[in-house]
Amino acid sequence: MNRISSVLRVASIAIVLGCAAMTLPNSTFAQSQTKQVLKVGYEGYCSVCLVEMKKWVKGKPQHQVTYDNTVYYFPEDAAKQKFLQNPAAYVPALGGDCTVCLAKMGKRVPGSIKFASLHKNRVFLFPEEKQKAMFDAAPDQYANVDLAANGNCVVCSVKMNKQVAGSTEFTAIHNGMRYLFPEDKTRQMFLQSPAEFAKAQVTASSPVALGGYCSVCLVKMQKWVKGTDEHEVEYDGQRYQFPDNGAKEKFAAAPENFVPALGGDCIVCFAKMGKRVPGTIEFTSLNGGRLFLFPSQKEKAMFDANPAEFANADLAENGNCIVCSAKMGKQVPGNAAFTAIHKGLRYQFPSDKERQMFIQSPEEFVGQSSSPKAMKTSQTEPAQTQTAQQTVSIQGKTACAACSYGVTPIGAPNELGLAVIGPSGKIFVIEESHTRWPELYKARFDGKQVEVSGHILKSQGNIVWVQPTELSTL
Repeated sequence: MNRISSVLRVASIAIVLGCAAMTLPNSTFAQSQTKQVLKVGYEGYCSVCLVEMKKWVKGKPQHQVTYDNTVYYFPEDAAKQKFLQNPAAYVPALGGDCTVCLAKMGKRVPGSIKFASLHKNRVFLFPEEKQKAMFDAAPDQYANVDLAANGNCVVCSVKMNKQVAGSTEFTAIHNGMRYLFPEDKTRQMFLQSPAEFAKAQVTASSPVALGGYCSVCLVKMQKWVKGTDEHEVEYDGQRYQFPDNGAKEKFAAAPENFVPALGGDCIVCFAKMGKRVPGTIEFTSLNGGRLFLFPSQKEKAMFDANPAEFANADLAENGNCIVCSAKMGKQVPGNAAFTAIHKGLRYQFPSDKERQMFIQSPEEFVGQSSSPKAMKTSQTEPAQTQTAQQTVSIQGKTACAACSYGVTPIGAPNELGLAVIGPSGKIFVIEESHTRWPELYKARFDGKQVEVSGHILKSQGNIVWVQPTELSTL
């Protein structure tokens, strides 16, 4: 599409009207007041001119419309009136966020007018040329990522408990998402109370994190500020809510800096018992700029007494790059500056290149989900069974089998298991390690050098299960 290449770097404007914060004394929660934050659509360029004429024309503040928490400028009243007749036809897809990022990473990343595409008279914005190229190569794969409820009428679902297909002729935009309706009556009902109906298309599998409190406010200001579903981001299986668009965008730009450790599960329970136990916002600690949640005062006190013992229990691969291990068979230390979160675990990479490879397809590198239920089911997948006569003797570093690779011992599927990373990059899951070598099992996160001998029970891809005869530290 045509664009003015020399003048597109117009600073985005955010109008911050205010936000009231509150502290959280013990377990008493109070509702904070929030004010709206507006951004300027298309960085001040006219959306009607762009869609109708394929031209970037600068708008004027005296001709403006506020729609879906965004201010749109127009060069004259005629363009403004055309926008008012049908705003959904002119606003950017996903409110200007990148549809490719939402499809690939599950998070909303603001796009830029420097990287824009026009597809079927809809404007799509991207943060970089990379995402734009991916979209242009297969636009239909990403064009409907912003379509809520699979195009069905959410009003019909809530009011009549029926799945009724919507029509693009009757479209409404809420929080950047497109909602379709079978006729204007249901569309108008939605517009009168969009939050009431928008919740209907949010699945129960995506719970609200931190009780709806803003993680950015907590990490940055050490204050508990209530968020709203008007400003919401879904990340790593949870919905994070914010009091305004500014906090939301700060989270979306780097969610790994604001999500609670281990996805809100208790890091002490994970380190001590090898189990994921949900924490609560009633018992929290902030350490090293990271938020930790605990189920009771007991675990919080244990953490506060010695945070260094527990703080890195959620660090996968002992901080090494899982992509480097899979692609090159090498142990390459990661860098905290390049971190990604998957199933609550932290993965670190030496550069953003490996990080992006992981984000685009984490299951390719991690395997099955690290939740206990998924770990059990992973054992039922087809695998190659070996005879007891096949033996193995290897040296390598210890790691947590479930935490890092999503697999558990055959004989004890409820345990997280001890893994030994061989020199070739193969992963050896050591059976009975939690009972025969309990001290080493507790220290498996430390990457200790060990030597193990035994016979192979099963192999599946890069994973080998071993019944050990000997195991010793080097």
